[in-house]
Amino acid sequence: MAEPAGTRADRSDSLAGRPQAGVGQPQGSAPTAAQRLARAAAATSWADLPPTLRERAVDVFIDTLAVMAAGSDRPAQVSLQGLLGAGSGGASLIGRAEPVSAAVAVVVNGSNPTVYQIDEGQRLSRGHPGIHIVPVVLALTEERGLPAADCFSALVAGYEVAARVGQSLGGAKPDIHPHGNWGAIGAAVASAWLLSRGDAQVIASAIELASSLALAPDRAALKAGHGTHHLMAALGAEAGLISGSAAAAGFSATPGCLERFFGPRSGLAFDPAVLLAGLGPERWSEYRLASSYFKFWPACAHTHTCINAALALRQEFGFAAEEVERIDIRAFAAAASLDRTEVGDNDLAARYSIPYVVAAALSQGRFDLESFTSARLADPELGRLVERVELRHDPALDAGYPEQGRPIVMEITLHDGRRLTRAVALSYGDDELPASRGDLRRKALRLLTHRFGPVAAERALAAAEAFGGGGPIQDLSAALRAAAREEKDV
Repeated sequence: MAEPAGTRADRSDSLAGRPQAGVGQPQGSAPTAAQRLARAAAATSWADLPPTLRERAVDVFIDTLAVMAAGSDRPAQVSLQGLLGAGSGGASLIGRAEPVSAAVAVVVNGSNPTVYQIDEGQRLSRGHPGIHIVPVVLALTEERGLPAADCFSALVAGYEVAARVGQSLGGAKPDIHPHGNWGAIGAAVASAWLLSRGDAQVIASAIELASSLALAPDRAALKAGHGTHHLMAALGAEAGLISGSAAAAGFSATPGCLERFFGPRSGLAFDPAVLLAGLGPERWSEYRLASSYFKFWPACAHTHTCINAALALRQEFGFAAEEVERIDIRAFAAAASLDRTEVGDNDLAARYSIPYVVAAALSQGRFDLESFTSARLADPELGRLVERVELRHDPALDAGYPEQGRPIVMEITLHDGRRLTRAVALSYGDDELPASRGDLRRKALRLLTHRFGPVAAERALAAAEAFGGGGPIQDLSAALRAAAREEKDV
């Protein structure tokens, strides 16, 4: 996909004649972290990116689009569309035929990706940049009729900044969840890139504005399965959209806010050197997007190696769930905390429970969107298997996360006395076990079909693929809105 002629040269002209965002430093002083990141972000050009990275960016866009579509079918999400979707505009609410403003689309679409917990992520950053950035670039590209090259340049720029900020924190502080936190900075970069056409000064201001405004969401909402969780990324994306828009409008920002305020406030062990690692003088010398991962099981990523081990042992030894006497799991600290054994009818809480996901995988021989229906959660057999799971923290495994994966050791004891053991650190879709593009598209089609039915899903996926190849955003918008108008076809 070639970048439109004149795009790079025209960017600074689009800002001429109005006050610039106040991110300058005294002459001769060292640039702030935001300014250094912004220079690389501004230089991000779709035409200049390696082909493999362009493929990965399109994969992240399509995967997140499909994940947003799947999550849009829940009653609360549909009600939110109705409450916030009044008015008109040029952006799509996924699952609704009428277009709305970009601001509304970002918030509502941004509330969908965490419903089924099957969104992509970046393990070294301990979070999910794409779910903050894709709602923003989709909405602004639609509303302004921008070319695909601009959309994907902004996506990559935002992803690179967000992933570096997330990694530099050394993990968020224990009570803060990363959704809506550092992801908002990536969304701000993407927004500023599109609205200023890649102006470094505006992008730097957007980074500082988002750094001063980003959320500090309560992590406790996740394991309890509260809908608060779905608003974290939504409001983070909104904060990014507003920060990028304000920067483009000329709002000033406090220089150095990223490293002075945001990093120490949000991070467990903030390291400014990590923030700027892999950053050349004016552009990226390495890409964090290249090591993103994709989920194929709808549950918290920390549960995936447990699902992997359970399914592998069941397939290898061919036992039935009723033959299981106990399941002992040793895990790294973050995974070991997912030990809830009572979730009631709350499928989100179940997706954050290793006992539940392991019990579901062993009882069904699979793990998919239907694993935690109300009927399945009420099944007494599932409950009995949940009670047989013993999950404990093994400090020896802590060093493996996040650099080496999500290490766990599972031992299943059967009634006949056999003990079956499997140690797992990676799952299919991790950077080290990359998913094929065919599997990613089949995943996207399943999610789109779940929401729209097979015919509309195929049309929407084809339009998304065409956009990823440089086609007009209007065709993707039309396919999404047509899918929402039609009855679910079978």
